This record gives sequence, structure tokens and C-alpha cells, in this order.
Amino acid sequence: MLLNGVSLGWAAIRAPLLPAPLRHHAPAMQAVEGAVEAQRGLVIGAARAAFLLADADGSGSLDRDEVLNLMERMMGEREDGGQASGASSIPVDEVERMFTKYSREAGELSYENFVLLLTECEADSALFTGLLSFAEVAVSAGVKGAFDPVSDAQRELVVKAARAAFLFADTDGSGSLDREEVLRLLERMMGEAPPASDESEGGGPLSASMTPLDEMERMFTKYSDGADELDFEQFVSLLSECESDSALFTGLLSFAEGAVSAGVKNAFNDVATSGSVRQTHILDDGSAIWRESIEAAFELCDADRTGEISKEQLEAAVGTYPLIGQLLRCPVDLSLKQQKQYMIALFDQIDADGGNSIDRDEWISFFCPDRDAVPRAVVWDPECAECQKVTGFIFDCDGTIYQPCGMIPGAEDTLTWLERSGVPYVLLSNTGAKPYTAVYDKLTAPGSRFECRPDGRAIPPGRIYTAADAQVDFMLSGHLPAGSKLLVLAPDERWKDMMRARNRTLFESWEVVESMDVETAKEWASRDEHVTVVFFLDGAVASDWSYDLIHAITILIRFGADFIYTAEDADNPSIDARYPNMTFPMPGPGMFVDMLKKSMPPGSSSRLYCCGKGGNVGRKYMIDRAIQFLTDQGHSGKREHIMIVGDRFDTDVRAGVLAGIKSCLLETGAHTLEMADDFPTDLPSYSCSSIAELIPTADRRLALHVRRLLTTPYRLSARTAGQSTSDAAAVEERVREILEDRHWG
Repeated sequence: MLLNGVSLGWAAIRAPLLPAPLRHHAPAMQAVEGAVEAQRGLVIGAARAAFLLADADGSGSLDRDEVLNLMERMMGEREDGGQASGASSIPVDEVERMFTKYSREAGELSYENFVLLLTECEADSALFTGLLSFAEVAVSAGVKGAFDPVSDAQRELVVKAARAAFLFADTDGSGSLDREEVLRLLERMMGEAPPASDESEGGGPLSASMTPLDEMERMFTKYSDGADELDFEQFVSLLSECESDSALFTGLLSFAEGAVSAGVKNAFNDVATSGSVRQTHILDDGSAIWRESIEAAFELCDADRTGEISKEQLEAAVGTYPLIGQLLRCPVDLSLKQQKQYMIALFDQIDADGGNSIDRDEWISFFCPDRDAVPRAVVWDPECAECQKVTGFIFDCDGTIYQPCGMIPGAEDTLTWLERSGVPYVLLSNTGAKPYTAVYDKLTAPGSRFECRPDGRAIPPGRIYTAADAQVDFMLSGHLPAGSKLLVLAPDERWKDMMRARNRTLFESWEVVESMDVETAKEWASRDEHVTVVFFLDGAVASDWSYDLIHAITILIRFGADFIYTAEDADNPSIDARYPNMTFPMPGPGMFVDMLKKSMPPGSSSRLYCCGKGGNVGRKYMIDRAIQFLTDQGHSGKREHIMIVGDRFDTDVRAGVLAGIKSCLLETGAHTLEMADDFPTDLPSYSCSSIAELIPTADRRLALHVRRLLTTPYRLSARTAGQSTSDAAAVEERVREILEDRHWG
């Protein structure tokens, strides 16, 4: 897309700037063209000397007075003593035009802008003709070989190629070049460059004797001002000073001369059509809004509503609608004429069928290409050396350890393996309505479908934590000072018990309401007081979700209230005995959160606090707390040896990514690997189809055998045969002895 637009950088080469008296003599143009380009190269070669001469205060930039003094001095250097066309004896107007076009910082010209000016200014301007005279005198006086007419003409050609080369190298469209982009450019240019002469000098800055990597590092050291990227002005400065035998210079020179000899327009077709697939537009976030912008741009271009765009329509649209230029990444520093040329140069790429018109499908497919698939996670292999480096586990609960219908097969076996192996583990639930004690009670209730007894015992203390716990800790951490005003929505009173148990004094200082009408919301919004909306819920609230309640919350959030909530989960699973083998969704907290966030004005993200897994506060108050639980069990706490296992990209995997620990997507709950493309930034380290597959193969087989011996039918048959419960317990104890003999874990 970008490379066909490089013809703009060559506009001056195809129509060179000649002195006014010669412009109307077409037969003489070819004879004069080479001389004018040589003159411009000589002027650019003199740029550094002229800049240092003009920079009277040594500031590294030129103000208006310094440029005016330079131009007056240059006019004195002119051999003919005459005045250039359109220039007064004191060329104030010319100075103002220069600063209007080229000054980018507080009314001063940098050296890079000064060089740009010289590559584009009229050949009959006072500055150009004065500097030409200055340079010619230097050459005739035997001054440094930097003003050699041939080499400087070549350098001028290379500087003119700067825009084309820069656009070519800037593959991500960021407006600057990083090391990787420069390295790729250098490697390409070395392919374009002729072999270096045996007599060429090496060792100088950007010398041809360097490797591309060496040359790139020298470039960044000298020209990037300590940054990791080069902007266009720094790139031009580099080209105006680098050695003429460097890979970059010789490659760009060959690149430019080839373009001129080929008539420019088609010189880069091989570059445009070869190599990697076209880069996605920098503004393309894959959203519906982006596609709508592209659709709108097509409608603007298709003025007569034929469903097709001609070159003329595209050219006309550039001058009329700024949106068109923005979408096509038209450089902002181009003139209107250059913008139109740039757009026309792209036409052939968009016109996939070569029909001299662009239909809607071609337009959409060009700007909204199919995205590359997100890399898929490595399948967990407990026998793999990398997987064996994981020595601490954090487990999600719902969808990982249990489902609405009961325990997930293999979950208890996995926890048993960890208990017997001495591997620390923690269970984290994203429930916003329940404390850790509720999850513990759920997993230890005798005879329930959720009973979980790793190694025959209840889960030890200090192994379970919830998003509700994390949110209580966050609210009591000092974020909400005494006297705060809160609207809290919850299904019951448990959150209050948690608050009182941890800091009764602070909690009872808050003004808390648990429902609100619109009039009260307006009153709260009108006061100059800190207000917070808090969700302690999994979806349901004590009072129904009424329109008035949503209206009241909307008012508070719109007028600056903080919004604290436990999780982004859009829905929660549920079952109905009347419909076996079916799982039904219930509205989760994330559904209401997303709806209410729409009412917040732009720039309000700093007022959002999500305390659960995957949330901005959850990283500290949930994941860091879980890591502390692991260290309390003897783990080192090193994050590279910790892995979170869960069934959701947007909570469990995201929590791992944000906390810098490994993550494993378990495909037994809400999400599967096929959904990875919808979560491009939430990349799991591993994937696993069953929680039982986390266990090494030998231990997994042994666990299966033991489970068969300890099933309810066996126990019942033992009792039916007259054996007592203690006898059955003895059998279980014998099984454990077998496990120890087999060196479990």
C-alpha cells in the first residue's frame, strides 16, 4: 500500500525545479536537468557549513533573525550581484514562507528541517542561489572534498528518496522506525547496492565494511537522541551526513536511480508485490467502528452512488474529505497536490481485478483484511521439562474445579496429586457475593455433589479466596476514607459481615445505601462529595433491577462517582433438572457493568476498579494475595514457576498475563481455544482439555484405579457383606499404603 505512493517523493525528479527563464523551453530541459540537480546536490553538501555559520548563538537551531542574516550574507556572495526573481533586497517574505512551512518547534528551524528546505526550495530563491555561490567558491578554493558536484548530486538524490524509503521501512505505520525496521531496510538496501570498491575507505561512520547490524547500531547511537526509534527528520539528517560508501547510502542511491530510469511509477512494483502480506492499518483495531469508518469513506468517494469509485472520484475526495486521507495513511506533511498523487498511486493496489474502478468489496477487503489467527497455546504436557518447572498452581473454581451439576471429573484427583506431591495450590473464585468461607463450606459439605476431599481430607485452611474478599480488602485499604458515601448493590448481607470482621470502625463511618431513586441520585450528584457505586454481586440483587435503579446509578457515574465491582464475567452458568445435559446462562456482573460504563464520559477509566481475576485492581488484591498463600505453603514466590488454571480468556488467562505468571486454558467451561482470536491479548501459556491431564501419566492411571476401588458401589457392597464402616476405612488405608509404595508424585 505504501510503496506505490513513493512516486510523490520523486515528483521533483520527474519535474525538476529550473530557473524561471528556462521553464518555458521544453527542448532545453534535458540538457539543463542534470546541471540543476548537480547544483542542488552542491547546495545540500554545503548545508552543514551554512547552518553552523548561521547559528550565531550555538543553540542548534535557527531563529528568524539568524536565517535572515544568512540569506542577506548569501546574497552578498552571489557573483552576479543581481536579485533572484521574486526576492527583495531584504527577503523577509521568503523567510516567513520558510518558517511557515518548515518550522515545527516554537519558531525555529532544526538542521533536519533546514536540509528538507534545501531539497524543495525554488532554484531561483535567494537562499538557494546564495548557497550555490557559497559552495562553488568553496570548491574553487580547494576546500574539503565534501562539495564534489557529482557525489553531492547523488546525495541530493538520496535525500529526495528519503520519504519513499521511510514509508517503505515504516511497516507498522507508526511514523518512526525501530531497530527491526531499520535492519530490514538496510538488508534490502545492501541487496540494491553495487559491490563496494576495493579502494573505498572503511571504518568511518556508517561504512560499507560494517554488517547491517553494526551499521544500524551506529545509526541509533548517533541520530536517535537516546530513543529506540528514528523519526523522519532524524532519518533525513542521517542521509545528509552518512558516508557515501555505506550500505544505506549506496543502496538508496541505486534504489533512486533505478526509479528515475524506470520512469518512477513502476519502479517499486517488485517491492510492493513481493515479501510479506500487506500490514494491517495502524488504526485498524478490528472493531465494528473501524469497518463503519471504511464504509463511510467509500460512500463519500462514491458521489454518484454507482457502487464503484473511479480514479477521478478518489482524487476529488482527497481534497474534500479529510477522513479519506487519514484512512489511507496519507502523510500529513504533503501538499494537497501530493496527497492526490499519493491516493492515485494506491488505486491500482485496491483495484484487485484491474477494472479501473474500485467496488465496495475491493475497498472493504483492502482496508479490513482477514486478520492473522492468534497463536495457539502449547498443549500442557506434564512430562515436559518446561511444564515441570511449574511448582505452584492457582485454580479458578467455577468451570475448572466444579460446574453447576457438581465436581468436574479429575478435579479431586488433581488436588490429591498436589497434596501428596507437596505442591502448593490455591483456589480462586470470581464470585462477588460470597466470601471464601462459603466456597469452603460448599466443597466440604458431606454427601453433596460438590464434596471435594483431596487425599481423603478437607481442603486445608489458607487455600481459598474470592473476588468478594479481594474487594473488601481493597475498599478497606484506604481507597475509601472515613465518611465516604456508597451505593452498594448485593443479594444479601454477607458483604457487611466481611467488612465488620476486618475493620468495623471504618465501615461504620461510611454512609451506605442499598437502593436509590432518581431524585436521591440527583441530590447526591449535586453535592461536592466523593461518591462510590459498589457491586457485591454475581448478577442478582436484593431488590430487582428496575429502570429507576439503573437510571439512578447512571446519574451518579456520569457525575464522577467511582465504580467498584468484582468481575467482568458477562454471565454465569445454571442448570434446570427439567432439561438434563443443558447449561443455561444467567446475567453476570459484567453484563450490568458494561451497560453502565457506556454512560461514563471519555477519559473516565481511572474511576473503574475491578477487583476480581483479570481486573485492574485484582492483580494486586487477588493474584498477589494468592501468590502470598503459595509462599505461606513453602513456595519461592517466583512468578515464572507459578501457573493459573482456568476456563476463561478474559478473567483467568488475563489475570495470568497481567500478573506475569504462566496460564493454562482449561476447555471444560466457558471458553475453548477456537475463541482465541476474540481475545488477541489474552494469550495462555498452555491449554488442556481436562484438569486430569495436568497430572503425570503414571499418577493419573493410579488415581483412576484407586477411584474405582473407592466408589460408592464398592462401599455399599462391603457393608452388604456384613463389613463395618471401619472395615471399609481399613481398605481405604491399605490403598493409601499402596500409593506410598508406588511413590506417588
